[in-house]
Amino acid sequence: MTEQEIYHRFMDWLKRTWIGLPDSEFKEETVRARYTVEEAEFLTGFPFRRTPLEELATLKGMSEEELVGKLDPMAIKGLVWRGTKNGKVRYGLNDIFFSLYRSAFWPMLANDHMRAVSVPSNQYILNGMMEGFSKSEHQGLRTLPIDKTIQAGTTVRPYEDVVKLLDSFRYYTVSACPCRQRKNLDPTVENSKKPLEVCLHFDDLGHYIVDNEMGREITRQETEEILLKSAKAGLVHGMSTWQERPDTI
Repeated sequence: MTEQEIYHRFMDWLKRTWIGLPDSEFKEETVRARYTVEEAEFLTGFPFRRTPLEELATLKGMSEEELVGKLDPMAIKGLVWRGTKNGKVRYGLNDIFFSLYRSAFWPMLANDHMRAVSVPSNQYILNGMMEGFSKSEHQGLRTLPIDKTIQAGTTVRPYEDVVKLLDSFRYYTVSACPCRQRKNLDPTVENSKKPLEVCLHFDDLGHYIVDNEMGREITRQETEEILLKSAKAGLVHGMSTWQERPDTI
């Protein structure tokens, strides 16, 4: 099988996620920058749902030890999810939006891979990647105030005050803002002077991020301080659109 055939088969597989793989002249270039040909071949057909290790070992015809050695580096890279549920280690292939526009740029320490992915992914997001989102009434984030009343011009309204919301979480982490990080690494885009380490994640997603070296654990007090610092810098807080158990601010 040629390299092009491997990537095309992998891209066909990525189309099966909730967001699919939107068409664009920059699509293939971006996928090639994010995934090596070996990763693309191995991950074609890999389950998107978080699947116990023993099931995956049977699926791939590998020992569990051998499979962990293959998958853990991909989890650190942000290509696959790695977590534990009911005492069982589970892995799942991350969708293209999570892999490209979140996990790729969460680490504060930029590397050559992040720089290589930043340029095509910036072009992709401007030319086709967000086509589906533009038609959605409910966006991925909703605005939340800090002990203040805001006038929102959208159909989405906050469910709770952001500071009080923090009490519902058990585990707090912070990463780089992937949007600003992605643009700051692209030499064709002007750098943002806003604070960078401000993307907050909680509980299961927070553990995934810290376990895979994409961010660091912080206290509840530090979380509130980051929120206040961000507000003073003129940033608006957006939280994942889940009424129960949101995972991101």
